[in-house]
Amino acid sequence: MTIYPAIDIKSGRCVRLTQDAPIGDDLRRESGRCGETIQADGSAWVHVVDLDGHSGEPQNLAAVQAIAALG
Repeated sequence: MTIYPAIDIKSGRCVRLTQDAPIGDDLRRESGRCGETIQADGSAWVHVVDLDGHSGEPQNLAAVQAIAALG
């Protein structure tokens, strides 16, 4: 089995949902270096979720590109 770490991005920052809250309610901001942390932990892959992209258009493309550039 392969496990893929995930990064959620909202407003250009890494976030974590807490207490199974709906998006936008109970978010905890994480360090802007979350992609570097995952890479340092040895993962070759990561699943990135743009929480602002519900309109169908990417809203955090710069943050996703910055994470991709780490590879």
